[in-house]
Parts: sequence; structure tokens; C-alpha cells
Amino acid sequence: MAWVDKDTDTMLLCHFDKETMLHELAHLPKDDAHSDAWVKRLWELQEKYLPKKELVAAQLELTRYLSGRRLYIKKYGVKPPKYIDQVSIWVTAKPANK
Repeated sequence: MAWVDKDTDTMLLCHFDKETMLHELAHLPKDDAHSDAWVKRLWELQEKYLPKKELVAAQLELTRYLSGRRLYIKKYGVKPPKYIDQVSIWVTAKPANK
């Protein structure tokens, strides 16, 4: 998770990994949310900068977005596997009794 502020030319990354950085870089040319154009830019960045093993995982991660599912079908000719969203430990954690 991260955000880009174009007014101040600032990018704040909550996770310091290539996938997050590439995700945000794909937003820079045009602020078009998670559109088909955005997912195409991100797919191309991932193909250029990620090793094969990370690339497969990153492309599957893109299928959480409708635009990602459409591109996956266009590239591979089949529906992607069902995306299972990981539940954050912060959502399920119970406060410690004091």
C-alpha cells in the first residue's frame, strides 16, 4: 500500500518492495486509478523489472482488480485462478487485556 501526491511530487511507500513501488510508478503518467491503461503500464513494468518467479506472483496479484483480470485473460486466454485476499493481522488481532 502506498500513495502518490502529484502536487508535491511525493511518493510514500508503506511497503518497501519492488511490487509496491512498480504499482505506484504505474500511476504516475496519468492518475487513472486502477484502469485498463494503468494495469497495462504496471504489467509492462513488472515484465521489465521483476525476476520470473516474482513476476508470476505479481501478475496473479493484479487479478484482484477487474482490469487485471481482463488483461490476464487477454494475455493467457484463460481466466485467472480465483484471487484470495489476505486478511491483515490488524483486522483480526484482539487487543491484549490489561
